[in-house]
Amino acid sequence: MLYYEVILTPCPDKFMNWLDRCTQGALRSWLQLLKDTPTAFFHAEVTDGGLGVLLLSQTVPLKRLGKQGLSEDLVIFIHSFTCLRRFIYIWAA
Repeated sequence: MLYYEVILTPCPDKFMNWLDRCTQGALRSWLQLLKDTPTAFFHAEVTDGGLGVLLLSQTVPLKRLGKQGLSEDLVIFIHSFTCLRRFIYIWAA
């Protein structure tokens, strides 16, 4: 439910980072993990020995892109997807 709401509502990157940290904290307490458990353990695939938890700050912008589609005009594309500006900058370099 949360994943669906975060994709459809505009929310800043800081909020998604905060949600990621809260999720990791809740998992640490529920599973009684040590505080020095690496974050890669949470996000690694289950087949690789991790928990397979999605990293919202990376998956939500890509899901939004898939929901809204690509614009043929680059200016409209950048304006529509302000949360993806850093990815566009990397691709353009």
